[in-house]
Amino acid sequence: MADLGELTSGTIFGGYRIDRLLGRGGMGAVYAAEQLEDGRIVAVKVLNAGLSSEDDRQRFLREGRTAAAINHPNTVYVYRTEEIDGVPTITMELVDGGTLEEKVDRLGPLSVAEAIGDALQIIEGLDAAQRVGILHRDIKPANCFVGPSGEVKVGDFGLSRPVDQVDKVRLTQTGLFLGTPVFSSPEQLMGETLDLRSDIYAVGATLYFLLSGKLPYDADNAVRLIAVVMSGTPTPLTQHRPDLSAALNHAVMKCLMRKREDRFADYASLKEALIACLPTAQVPAPILRRVAAGLVDSWAISTIATPIFAAVAARMGQNFAELSQHPTSQSVFMQAAIALPFELAWYGLLEGLLGRSPGKLLLGLRVVRVDGGPPGFIRGVGRALFVVSPAVLGGIGMLVAKGPVAQLITTGGLGFLALLAFFARARRSNGFLAEHDRFTGTRVIEARKTASRVRAEAAPVEVSIASAPNAERIGPYDIVERLPSPNDVLIAVDGDLRRSVWVVRRPANAPALPATERQAVRRGSLRWIGGRRSVAEAWDAYAALRGKTIQTRLASRAEWSEVHRWLSDVVGELGARENPQGELSRVSLNHLWISDDGQAVVLPFAVGEPEPVKNETPNVLGALASLLRSTSDRQLQRDTWPLRAHAVLAAMETASLDAVRTALVHAGERTEVMTRRKRISLWGAITLPLILMAGFGYLVTSIAMPKNDKDELRMEPLIGFLS
Repeated sequence: MADLGELTSGTIFGGYRIDRLLGRGGMGAVYAAEQLEDGRIVAVKVLNAGLSSEDDRQRFLREGRTAAAINHPNTVYVYRTEEIDGVPTITMELVDGGTLEEKVDRLGPLSVAEAIGDALQIIEGLDAAQRVGILHRDIKPANCFVGPSGEVKVGDFGLSRPVDQVDKVRLTQTGLFLGTPVFSSPEQLMGETLDLRSDIYAVGATLYFLLSGKLPYDADNAVRLIAVVMSGTPTPLTQHRPDLSAALNHAVMKCLMRKREDRFADYASLKEALIACLPTAQVPAPILRRVAAGLVDSWAISTIATPIFAAVAARMGQNFAELSQHPTSQSVFMQAAIALPFELAWYGLLEGLLGRSPGKLLLGLRVVRVDGGPPGFIRGVGRALFVVSPAVLGGIGMLVAKGPVAQLITTGGLGFLALLAFFARARRSNGFLAEHDRFTGTRVIEARKTASRVRAEAAPVEVSIASAPNAERIGPYDIVERLPSPNDVLIAVDGDLRRSVWVVRRPANAPALPATERQAVRRGSLRWIGGRRSVAEAWDAYAALRGKTIQTRLASRAEWSEVHRWLSDVVGELGARENPQGELSRVSLNHLWISDDGQAVVLPFAVGEPEPVKNETPNVLGALASLLRSTSDRQLQRDTWPLRAHAVLAAMETASLDAVRTALVHAGERTEVMTRRKRISLWGAITLPLILMAGFGYLVTSIAMPKNDKDELRMEPLIGFLS
């Protein structure tokens, strides 16, 4: 292998013009360079001259092939591998915003939202790799790169291995571990077979660094560092950041557990835990559901406390029926002495420590601190003091009022006024904050799971990598078959990188694609890989993407949450283009592609059969609205559509991207919709406790009340029944 030394700016190296050195690693140097054929700026990784053995060459090229199997916005994309002047090279997407390590060195510890956001992007990139059977094995802040818009991309797959391949720790000639010990799991340091929980460990260590600017372990040399990782416990994250919530600290420390069985089992559970720690993940609970949960708790407390009060009254020789109709200050005090401590303990323990009372559990609500952690016993008791105040006012009302009807009106009126006072300042804009929420620094939120999407590896169909001997070849690609399309779109195979691509043949006189289309790397667009314009051939190659046209996808069942995501993707992509309004008339339904993981992509060419829905409007949004309206209720599950979904369709017919974007935001404020089943359950939760309470009261009085005026109240049957 030729010894190139360091390539300098302006040097022509194969088909590239070197611009500058980006950095050096254990395997090679990385340069920013211009691709002479099409002017694209790329990163070229060149194998170090000192690694000239065949094993080193193969490991270097394997890195390129491994990374090329993944097509995801949160991984560095590989365009090609080749040998230039006998030197193995990997051409990759240029991500020149630095690394996460440099970001923390420059800015210091990141905010919770930014650190979790970066970690979630790392997880999505790793999850995409996992879906094609790849473990990274060397995740660390220095291998996570920052794009021009702040997006994070996982790179440097030099130590990656297929998941099902027996994995052994490999040592260099000097005996040093290939990897970074502080970010490596104990089982990786021991040379054991690895699974994705080893990469989860590295994600936890990376997030630890992003939040604190420090490493979870520290030592003065590599040997001691490995020993500390193998036998020690990381410093609790809250020692560096006391402001972090207990939930976030728990999630990070769970990733760093020494035994892999104690860590998160998969990326989905880790993402769920981290998303729950985001302030934006706290969806305020509606007032009606909070009141319903309170009624359920009140019924449960009364069910337990009333028999206790009746039994105590009997022990003291009091007439239970008389006390019920004509309460005295003594009986009210006695009832308060029994019920109030019970309520304080009920809410203090259940809401304070667990975040959920039975009522809130039934109605899908949760109590949290502002930072997302559980309230704690003190805050739970503080909330309970507010909650029991209507009962205290009701007791006072029973003493003041004369007669059962007046007592009922007075008690109910005072309780209602207290409820109004609690929620007088609650607005949607402040998250429906009640007075006891403000006083205790807590929130009541919807206890629902939030899922993030991961765009998986790209492949439109299952194709054989081995092409036929006489297969047509365009550029470096072997043609496999033709994709159904009004355009000349071919399914091809990149034999070097062993991946599927789409090749679009162009007319001989077709101009080159504009730079904005060649360089676009957005979730809603198809990635351009390369192209050629010459007398002999004219074509463009794109990363293939497994999925279906939106028309085919809508032929099967779809919920509003899915349709909302697709519409948001389409509007976001069209709005990001140079001429958004012009794109509305150029793009048709046959340009809209839904990947297998639910990502909507606006293709640069039409695919599939002609549109089955007549486009009566001169824009794709209007055609899509017509398609959605014409699709059967059974397929679209319209009972899951909120009322605001129809406002979205109306906005789409106006052909205004801004109007559609605004309607989508409003329709997405509440991801849960009020279906018939939920409405019945909600009203049942409100009325059923009242019915059961009335039935229980009737049961108590039927057992304990005197049969006639001469009989005295007998509590023995009631006590026996309760026991």
